[in-house]
Amino acid sequence: MQKLQIPRTTYRELARDFNPVKFDAETWVKLARSTGMKYLVITAKHHDGFAMYDSQVSDYNIIDWTPFDRDPLKELADQCREQNIRFCIYYSHREDWDEPQAYGNTWDFDFNPGENLDRFEEYLEAKAKPQVRELIQNYGPFGLIWFDRGLYTQEQAQQFVDLARDLQSDIIINGRVGSYDQELVGDYQNMGDNGMPIGGIEEYWETPQTLNETWGYSQFDHEWKSAKEVIHRLVAIVSQGGNYLLNVGPTG
Repeated sequence: MQKLQIPRTTYRELARDFNPVKFDAETWVKLARSTGMKYLVITAKHHDGFAMYDSQVSDYNIIDWTPFDRDPLKELADQCREQNIRFCIYYSHREDWDEPQAYGNTWDFDFNPGENLDRFEEYLEAKAKPQVRELIQNYGPFGLIWFDRGLYTQEQAQQFVDLARDLQSDIIINGRVGSYDQELVGDYQNMGDNGMPIGGIEEYWETPQTLNETWGYSQFDHEWKSAKEVIHRLVAIVSQGGNYLLNVGPTG
C-alpha cells in the first residue's frame, strides 16, 4: 500500500474480498511446535490499519469487513494454549495508513503528526490504545506484545507500557514500543529488521527476520533464503544469547 501509494479507498475495497477459507490454526501451531519454536506472534494490526480480529473499536476488521465469518486471532489463541506455545501479538501502534491523524499515509492525507502531536494523540486515544486494551482483555493472556516503529516521546511509549501492564502484569513488551534514539522502554532489545549481531549483547534481545525480503505477501519478491542460510542465522543468533523471530508470510 505504501510503496505503490495505493489510495485508501482502493485498498479498502480490495480488503472486502479477503476470505482465507483454508486457514487452519491447528496446523500452523503444530508446525511451529514441531520445529521447536516456543512462542508465536501474529499480526493483530499492521501499518495498513486492518484488524485481523473482531475489533469493536473499528469496523475495518476481518469480521465486519470481509466475508470470512471467523476470528483467526481467537482460533490461534485457543490452539497455542492447547498445544503449549506462548501466544503473542504484533500491534502497529504508531503507523496506521487508514487513519488521517496517524503516521504514514502521506499520499491520501496532508498531515505530519510530528508537527502536530495533539492530533496524533487523538488517533492514539481513539484507536490505538482502545485496540490494545480490547486485545489483552479479549484474547490474552499473552506471552508478549510486539509494538513497531516507536513513538515520538518517552511519555507516549510509557503510556502503552502502563496500559498493557495494568491489564496483564506479567506481559513482556518489546523494545520498539519507544523511540529508537531514546532510552529503552521495553523489556528487551530488538535488532533492526533482518539484523545480525556482530558480537555479544548484554541485554535480552531478539532479531526479526524474513524468509525472503518482505514481511507480507509480495508478488515481486522471490529472494528466498535457503534452508542452510536460515539455520546458520539461527545458530549465530542463539549462540550469542538472542531469540530468532522468523517471519513466515502466507501467500496472496
